[in-house]
Amino acid sequence: MKIYRRTPGITVNLRRATDEDLLAMELRYPEDRLLPTMGVQESWVLTVGERRDAEAIGFIEYFIRDSELIITGLWVSPDKRGNGYGTMMIELIEATERPDIIRAIVTPHSTSFYTKRGFAPDMGHCVVARISDSLK
Repeated sequence: MKIYRRTPGITVNLRRATDEDLLAMELRYPEDRLLPTMGVQESWVLTVGERRDAEAIGFIEYFIRDSELIITGLWVSPDKRGNGYGTMMIELIEATERPDIIRAIVTPHSTSFYTKRGFAPDMGHCVVARISDSLK
């Protein structure tokens, strides 16, 4: 488990997703087509709080190819959006994997999230990329 403290008293945990985590998110948000699929990529869930059984409020899926990190999915619970959790997940994965380049497969809805974080169009309209902070 990776632990990231954003402010005193609040602990944000990013840990590998289990089938139970993903099923719980699917049941809670059945209309959301962006939920993870437990494919060949790494799947991680975000929880807030000290409890080990804390509810997952977000997920990130990615895979590594050479020195590139490719994000294939990023999602935060609708009632938790706007609090920096998506950015935290990217930062934690980037600090752990230390890629040269981060690419994200995006939808028209998610493009602005990534461009606000320094990503730029790359390889067409459905992929954005930026040089990793570890190389700056």
